[in-house]
Amino acid sequence: EYEADEHLRGISNFVESADGKWAYSSTGVFLGNEKADYVARNVFSLNINESSGHYYQTARIAPISLNYFGFCMMKGNYNVKLHFAEIMFSNDRTFSSFGRRIFDVSIQGRKYLKDFNIMEEAGGVGKGITRDFNVDVNDSTLQIHLSWAGKGTNAVPMRGVYGPLISAITVTPNFKIPSNRLSAGAIAGIV
Repeated sequence: EYEADEHLRGISNFVESADGKWAYSSTGVFLGNEKADYVARNVFSLNINESSGHYYQTARIAPISLNYFGFCMMKGNYNVKLHFAEIMFSNDRTFSSFGRRIFDVSIQGRKYLKDFNIMEEAGGVGKGITRDFNVDVNDSTLQIHLSWAGKGTNAVPMRGVYGPLISAITVTPNFKIPSNRLSAGAIAGIV
């Protein structure tokens, strides 16, 4: 089930989704731009030709850290796919193309990406990329943590464009989900 996270909430807060399946946490204030949005938009009309290009038109951003929590997860191994696209910098040779975003990504407390730079990994701005990880959930909660590495630019091309940025998260179990229904044999036995 797809659920959008496009609220402009930001400065150090914790918000649970309406259905209680996931939550989001953000920390920090953008230096010199306290009124910055915490949702980035593809303002440069970058042409993202991916089949799931709509994922990359917006992204959650935070100055210091982003945490996503999946609740009530079954015990088992999951494929966690993180969707990224750098949409805050331009792809021309203007001042807005000089920004660099560098952050770390941890899942379930294990660091999977260190000094991750979306632009370098994707080969430019406006290019959607994914990173897949197989992770175990043992205590019914999945935690995805993105944290600013203190590297890259923090005022180029403007203040408030640094920190971790993510467009979407896909979580798929690597196991068969048991059915909550009774089997035909059990129903026949009960009758």
